[in-house]
Amino acid sequence: MYKYSWFSWFLQFCFGAFLGGLAFGSISLRATRYSAGNGMWECFYCGLAFTVGGGLFLGGLSAYYGDRMWMPRGLFDSAVPEKSKAANISALAISVIGVLSSIIALIAIWI
Repeated sequence: MYKYSWFSWFLQFCFGAFLGGLAFGSISLRATRYSAGNGMWECFYCGLAFTVGGGLFLGGLSAYYGDRMWMPRGLFDSAVPEKSKAANISALAISVIGVLSSIIALIAIWI
């Protein structure tokens, strides 16, 4: 039986989404400053979609890997409960949606 808590999945997702939003948001802001003369990133919504996509991507990955993403393997080998198939599938689906959102934002900027 699976003892994996959806609350811990959600907390891992939120932490990863926050860090992903910060990372991709800083990339978006730097691209805005760097290419202000070229006209790239003049669409605010494209930068926002890129940032949200990065947050979803890293949030999904952190929900999929759990503590293994942030800590070494040796610390929690015996205490990690097994995740359900639904938790794995939903985490990977959220990551794919995040990647697609970021790619669509980049394509919309360059077209």
